[in-house]
Formats: sequence, C-alpha cells, structure tokens
Amino acid sequence: MTRLPGGNEGGVIVLSNFISNRQCSIVWPFFDPFDTHWLRPDILAFQRLADHCHAKRLMNRGSVLTWFEHEAEADASRNLQPCPPTLRLGLEEDEEERPGLPFTYRKPLICHDGKQPRIEWQGRPLAFADMTVALIAHYEMKPRMIDFAIDHERELYKFGRILATGTTGHEVLAATGRKMEKKMVRYHSGPKGGDIEIATAILYDQCHVVIFFVDPLNPHPHIEDVRVVFQSCMFKDQVVMITNEMHAREFMSRVVRGKEALTLNS
Repeated sequence: MTRLPGGNEGGVIVLSNFISNRQCSIVWPFFDPFDTHWLRPDILAFQRLADHCHAKRLMNRGSVLTWFEHEAEADASRNLQPCPPTLRLGLEEDEEERPGLPFTYRKPLICHDGKQPRIEWQGRPLAFADMTVALIAHYEMKPRMIDFAIDHERELYKFGRILATGTTGHEVLAATGRKMEKKMVRYHSGPKGGDIEIATAILYDQCHVVIFFVDPLNPHPHIEDVRVVFQSCMFKDQVVMITNEMHAREFMSRVVRGKEALTLNS
C-alpha cells in the first residue's frame, strides 16, 4: 500500500501523473453524485487522462463487483509496477548530457507523519542555478514563447533546469542555442499529460518559476489540465507564477538579468 497525499494536498494530481506515465492501469474513483467536488479541475483532468491512457475507470459498486467476477484474475498481472511507485520529475544527476530523460524522485511517497518532503528556502536567497523554470504555451501562443526564449536565452540559461511540455520544448530547443539541450526536460505534450507532470513537479518543490503563455481567446480541449497547473501553484506560495508575455519579459529583465539569486518570503 502506498498512501499518497490527500486530495486537498495534490494527491489526485500525483495519481494523474502515474496514469499519464502508464504506471497505473486501473482506478476506482468513487464520487458523491450530489456533491460538486467531482467537478474540480484536478478530478476532471484525472478522469480525462484515465480515458486517454486506456486505464479502467470503475466508478461505482456494480462496476467493481463485475470487474472482480470477470476481469480481476486476468488483470492481476497487468502492467505490474514497483511499490512504492517511482515519481518522475526531471533529470538524473548522471544524465545531464542526455536531455529528455526523466529524473527519478526516490524519496518514498508513503508518509507516516502526514508531511511531504520539500526544499526549505523561505526568506533566504536561492541561486537561479538551483532553481527550475517551466515553459508552457498554448498552441496559438507558441510563436510568442519562441520569441521570448530567443530574446531571453541568457536569462533562461541561468536556471539549473528548464521543464517544458513536448511541443513547446521541441520548438524552443530548435530556435535557441544547443547549450539549452543540457538543461531542458521535455515532458509529454499538454493534452497527453505534460501539464500534469509539471503540476506534480510543482507540488514536490521541483519547480520554482512557471511561465505559462495562456491563450485567453480560444477554448482548449484539456482546460482542466491547465487549471491543475494553476491549482498546484496555488498550493505552493513560493512558486512564481507568470501567465502572460509582458509579465514574463519584465520578470526576466527586472528579476533575473544581472542577478544570481532570488529571495522569496513566505
């Protein structure tokens, strides 16, 4: 048994991460049909990813009992995973020269004291070299993100690690210098779980600055995943959250340029 954080502490987001990485194949989400909690962004994203990744989603007693009777025996060896599961958040220390490979977060997820491991940096400077920045852009905003990355390549390179969803990361790397490859971690594309992967990194204090170029005019089929990124930032008071190009450019010129560290107070 692995006990994840509670739903109000990001547990559903972590579970969605496991689903998007094919580490969980069967889920039993039991919701109160008369309560609106099951319409929360993290739960809606969890359900969407379960269907996208072909995970069995057994949502009531009848479905579970039928599964036990007819499918459980065959599923007992389906996609077996280690316990506790491995949470993938970035690059291995010995894989710095191989961008795109996942970091294995080896601290156990099971918590006996109810607390999650975290990096303490309240009230003291944290060097940009020890920080991680995430780059996310909606489809229509990707050209602006590329221009932003080109204009601020020097500032972005100060960060120890750069997370990006699949297409955004690919296009940024194609437009910037090759040295960025050593720091870039490309996750899945947003609709395939990349937003959830970055949201999980935020929850585990493995991402400190989120630059998300949001398209305010066009609808998005995976809007719940987008809201989950915002939700994770709201869980963590010391994550810098930037949602438009003007703010991003001012942050780079006023906060990052010419400096080596950032201090945030809780």
